[in-house]
Amino acid sequence: MNESTTAEQQAEVDRHNWFHSIDFGSGVVSKGAKTLDVLAREHAALLGGLDFTGKSVLDIGAWDGAFSFAAKRAGASRVVAADYLMWNDPFYQGRITFELARKALGLDIEAVEVDVDAVNPARVGRFDVVLFLGVFYHLFDAPKLTRQVSACATDLLILETHQDAINVPRPAMVMYPGRVLNNDPSNWWGPNPQCVYELLSEAGFSRVFYQDYPGEGITNPSATQFRQRGIYHAFRDDAALSRFIAFPGAKNWHDFGRSEQREKIFAGHDSIDALRQRAETAEHELALIRNSRSWRWTAKFRRS
Repeated sequence: MNESTTAEQQAEVDRHNWFHSIDFGSGVVSKGAKTLDVLAREHAALLGGLDFTGKSVLDIGAWDGAFSFAAKRAGASRVVAADYLMWNDPFYQGRITFELARKALGLDIEAVEVDVDAVNPARVGRFDVVLFLGVFYHLFDAPKLTRQVSACATDLLILETHQDAINVPRPAMVMYPGRVLNNDPSNWWGPNPQCVYELLSEAGFSRVFYQDYPGEGITNPSATQFRQRGIYHAFRDDAALSRFIAFPGAKNWHDFGRSEQREKIFAGHDSIDALRQRAETAEHELALIRNSRSWRWTAKFRRS
């Protein structure tokens, strides 16, 4: 922003529409929909306590770049900010605001203009960490694309999303056609925690931790917005977990690998485990039948 006065710098920032409030220094702050206080709480919940030193990070849906900048400041050796929709939005013009912030902050952040449905290892590469924040529920093909972008994460995927169907005792998602959710036609889905957990497990993450979004009312069971947003830290395995945090129990996380932790978050948490147990029992019984003498003796009749 050159050697202009603080007032001139603030005026330059104010000419643009921001989603993230970004502190440029010397009292210059972008007036984003997300305030500095909100972003500070989000940064603490999403990135706090994790060792990013020397790690590579892909930020999908970077927008103005607040989380890309936070990852770099946390010690990441390489950060790639990826976006398309908001960088090309005619109102927000997110690529312009991102570039303004990147230049002013002097942080070494790479930029890739790519839509979510084109994010895959062949297109963008693989990273130690993938940030997938506030994106899931905007995707019509959310389960498919979550699996696809997950392939870019070698160790850790951090997913934050709107949630719904909290009291449904099975993995479930609510669909919002048209402008049903917040009058926004890009809001498609509200998954419950069971659903997100199962999707992440299917995508190859064996250690999944959950925490409620640190917003007012989100953690209050009597509030209408209770658990309407959630944060998931999904690690490939124990080795990946150990590379980021030594004592996960010290964080305010629910370890979904433990049934008593799932019980605290899931509605009817035993239902899927019971289905799995019945499937395993049926498979075992079928194996016993196929190994029996009568099954082998009647094989020639079944073939005919």
